[in-house]
Amino acid sequence: MSDRFAALGYSASKLKVNGTGACAAEDAPEGTPLLVLPLQRCWTAAAVDTECPQVSQALAKAALRNPDSELLQAASTKIALHLIWERRRLSNSEPMKEHRKQHLQLLEGRKAETLLAWGRRDLESLTGSFWLEEAHRRQEDVVADLESLLADLGPEVSCKLGLVKEEDMRSLDEVPRASLEAFAWAQCILQELGLHFVSGDQLLAPGLELLGSSQEAGTVLRLEPSFQGSPAVVLYADRDFKAGEGVRLWHHGLACSQGFQLLMGLGDFKVPEKGAPVATTGPWESVEVLLRLPVSAQSSESSKLWSIIEALEAALQASRPWHGGLLLREAVPPDFGWRRVEVIQKEDAELEVQVRLPLGRSLPTPEALQQLGLLICADTERMQTIMREEKGVLDPLGPKACQRRALQQLGRRLQWALEDYPAHALVDARQLSPAEGLLPRRVRGLLLVAAEKQLVSEAITVIQQALQSDLEDSQEAHRALQGVDDAEASDAIARTGDSRDPEGSGAMSEGIKDSIYSLDWDDGAEDGAELTSKDIATLPQFRSQGQPLTHEPDSPLKRLRKGGTCSRGHTGATWEDLALETVLGFSLPALCDVMWRVEPLLPPVYTGSKVMKPGYVEDSKTGLFPAIPKLYEREPSPQRKLALEPAKPVQAPPLRWALLELPGASSPVPEVLAALLALGCEDGLKLQGKLMVQPSYVHRLASGAFSNAASPAKVTAYDVLVVYLEGWLGSKPEQLCVDLLAALQVLVSEMGQSALRVVLLSHLSVGPGSLRGREAVSPASAALGLVRTARAEVPQVPILWLDTDALDGSIQEQLMYEVNLALPPGGLQNASSLERAQGLMAHNREVVYRQGRRWLPRLDLSPHMPVYAGRAAALGPCQASKGPQSREAQVVGPLPPHVTETGVALVTGGVGGIGLAAAEALVELGMRRMVVTSRYGQLLDDGKRLEAMRASGCEVIVEACDVAVESSVRELLERIQVHGPLRVVVHASGVLEDAPFVGQDPLGFRKVFEPKALGAWYLHRHTMQDKLHSFVLCSSLAALVGSEGQANYAAASAFLDELARLRAALDLPAISVQWPAVDAWSEEPEQHGGAIWNGLTTGLEKPGSSISLPVVRQVVKLVVAGLKPVEPVQAVLPGAYLSPTSLTVRSMLAPLLARKPNKEGDTSMMLASEDKQASGLCMRSVKLCLQLT
Repeated sequence: MSDRFAALGYSASKLKVNGTGACAAEDAPEGTPLLVLPLQRCWTAAAVDTECPQVSQALAKAALRNPDSELLQAASTKIALHLIWERRRLSNSEPMKEHRKQHLQLLEGRKAETLLAWGRRDLESLTGSFWLEEAHRRQEDVVADLESLLADLGPEVSCKLGLVKEEDMRSLDEVPRASLEAFAWAQCILQELGLHFVSGDQLLAPGLELLGSSQEAGTVLRLEPSFQGSPAVVLYADRDFKAGEGVRLWHHGLACSQGFQLLMGLGDFKVPEKGAPVATTGPWESVEVLLRLPVSAQSSESSKLWSIIEALEAALQASRPWHGGLLLREAVPPDFGWRRVEVIQKEDAELEVQVRLPLGRSLPTPEALQQLGLLICADTERMQTIMREEKGVLDPLGPKACQRRALQQLGRRLQWALEDYPAHALVDARQLSPAEGLLPRRVRGLLLVAAEKQLVSEAITVIQQALQSDLEDSQEAHRALQGVDDAEASDAIARTGDSRDPEGSGAMSEGIKDSIYSLDWDDGAEDGAELTSKDIATLPQFRSQGQPLTHEPDSPLKRLRKGGTCSRGHTGATWEDLALETVLGFSLPALCDVMWRVEPLLPPVYTGSKVMKPGYVEDSKTGLFPAIPKLYEREPSPQRKLALEPAKPVQAPPLRWALLELPGASSPVPEVLAALLALGCEDGLKLQGKLMVQPSYVHRLASGAFSNAASPAKVTAYDVLVVYLEGWLGSKPEQLCVDLLAALQVLVSEMGQSALRVVLLSHLSVGPGSLRGREAVSPASAALGLVRTARAEVPQVPILWLDTDALDGSIQEQLMYEVNLALPPGGLQNASSLERAQGLMAHNREVVYRQGRRWLPRLDLSPHMPVYAGRAAALGPCQASKGPQSREAQVVGPLPPHVTETGVALVTGGVGGIGLAAAEALVELGMRRMVVTSRYGQLLDDGKRLEAMRASGCEVIVEACDVAVESSVRELLERIQVHGPLRVVVHASGVLEDAPFVGQDPLGFRKVFEPKALGAWYLHRHTMQDKLHSFVLCSSLAALVGSEGQANYAAASAFLDELARLRAALDLPAISVQWPAVDAWSEEPEQHGGAIWNGLTTGLEKPGSSISLPVVRQVVKLVVAGLKPVEPVQAVLPGAYLSPTSLTVRSMLAPLLARKPNKEGDTSMMLASEDKQASGLCMRSVKLCLQLT
């Protein structure tokens, strides 16, 4: 017998260990026991009772105190604690059994490769996969289980069992790192090497890790209840082996998908050659799909519902590859015993059925699909909708109808899942894979994602084919019943087309569309008949809660043309647009007013040692402190903390404040200095290459005593830094941004792991009332875009911007109220890590105080809505006589003749990107003379679009002009006067020079800022005497929500927004449009190609984050010739922006999202793929802040 296996406790072995694994020591015919390990030599729950009674007794006593705890009674808990116990004895060189010692030494030399051991960057490679969520859940479970064990066992027992070191016993407010590492190590071992059997036994067999695993191993592992008189784990030869032939391990516990292989640290992942797909040939390969189905109260009380759930569970289990092939003594797959159907009670006491389906190349069984189709009808409202939509279907609760309904639901869910997968996972895996050796974790994760994406595409194709086959059968039956002649039948089939898409991209939506249009059409309806509001309300919708998109014979869909547009009243709107209106309350993309709104004050959570009276603002409707959404969940953390003695009330210390002066800033006014001193702010920090501190600087400044003595500052000594944003008189508009950028970069580099809050304090610089009496844009306004980008890129430095009109003691109250509002309940001392991180995130916001009232930035629908790309809403003089138009078509009126016939339009940056699309829109509005500029007067393309504009009757002149130079702008405007009076200005010039926030420099900042911001300012200054009809500025959503790598561009865009507000205050025409990414090549609203921003790539690839050229043209028409008054700043929001990733953006969107109809089960198709995140917090930001706290 091999010495290696004998040392591990094996009673028989016909194997020997070599450098590559194990091989047969002698010839072994089929059925020969190759390895025999007595059960008593394994790590089992029974072994804990005999070898480690301390663990067994401690768990038994804890279970008496907490009998409902499954963790205390689980066999895996006993085995894990046994491993930790013996590992500690080994490290202390205590005497122990030899076979335990040998196995622990073997385990110590292994590197854990389970997902429990993967770091954050490794797990990012699983983006889009179900296993990313599962890995996070398992990692969180390890922490939660350990916390629960420490709380149940107590500190002294935990120390005796080796869970806690003696030096850590006095500071157990949080789980000691050493304890977490030890417990995670044991869980990794069990997850990778643990065995579960049909009989319910769970064990860890030493030595099996010496054998590699393979499905073609030719071995089989069984737990024999009696082998030579005692129970044993036996590895049998399942074929003949020759001496020296390699032997590998196989049992049903290894029969799992690649996702489980990663979870268990197993698997032989290989990178396919270029052009070849990733291998997904395993019979167990599948993708987990989660369906959430609501259940109405009436259905939950019906026994029929529970019988459907049981039948669905049984059908799904029966469809598993290993079903029926397991013996009582064999190991089971890792998903054995998983509940595929679970009933969850939500917070509102309503029930939700969660169904997990493993989908691959084959569909679930017909029985499973039938039960799923019935379960979809468990919600009363959905049932009524289904019966209305399927009233032309015979037996809607029969097997065929239910199966079709289930397939449609699965198809939609898979289509959403497909959009979550990254586009280039396989390409990235090839680039990152080494030439030889074990593949890195990131590469294995990318291979899994690529395999899953391929499986999802194949599953979509299989579902399409099944639906298509069912559709053809239905058409045959329909023709037989209605007597349709062959020609009509051929025409119906021709309209259906082939919906199969071998690439899996967009296949499901197009297939369902084709299915709809191929069904029964009403020949009696006139082509072009208008849709009524009642018709629109009954349109079938994509719904995440399971409402199938099927045909209703009397549906208004039959009046829609095949091209996807409807007639006169909704020209340009696709049928998806109309369906989304009834779900969201508005169509996409959403054109929004960007404004400030009064918000009532919230009661403070924690006020430290000072008394706070925030009730000096009263809401006229609801009184003090109405119930409005809070910044974040203020419930105390549910985690159980270990305390050695009863907790005593602690008076949290006050926050440590300091003043940070920027180079160009003026000294704070006396009222501000008094407020800072009242808050305990005395030290002053200055930026002199690095941060320098002057103790008692604020006190000396208030008393008129000055000193230049300074020493290097330690940022960690402060909790709050106040930056006074006043001054910079006579400086260039971007100088404040450059100084603030430098200060924030230094803070990021010097703060280390400290938690620091920054407060920007300004006086009537931004917000309502800030433009009164101004003739120039405030220097601080551009910094708004810079700050919002900083929040997105460096969330470890949360920034609160407070602008006030107060010059009295109210400044102190406002400062303290806003800072305390984001502190965790109970103060920083008693808060958990998550609460502290949430508090840091909640600190990010802009607040404006005017006469004691609190204003916050908000977005709401523009009066110009809806924006339908290609909508025929521009009315020229020749169109006015064609009869009355619909109400929606009249949001854009004709431009007056003095604008179109004799006037001139100027479009800077008009040779490409948004500028060229804006020029085309102006031509469609009737402009006859147009000047488009670029820096050197050169075209970005072949000029075909400009030639098309000229062919339509518009005179187009291309001029060279560097708008960043004032003299160049002045000369351009003088040349334009030759062609006629200037009537329309569209400023779309701009360049990009992206760089990380900490890598931005003044030169690159000005390179981007000047042509966009200063160019707009020069156009404003030198056209104030012109009788302009429109002055349109092309801003960016980066100024609203921030954009990583574009702090300079966001600042310039914020300057444009404030310039538009300034012109409006001066009673001059102005609209600033915040654009998202624009697809340069897409002429269809639903197509997505390369995203651009003013002609340059942005890198935005997320579905729903960009708009098409027709949308750009339509928005330009609306802002130039709109008939309704709007806010001077308009934002164009694609669907992706309605899923906020930060608290700041979520609060901005509150009025917009509140328009969603409050119907049970109604959710947006676009938002459905984001529901799984559900927290509303940017998780990347929270994790960064958790590191700080």
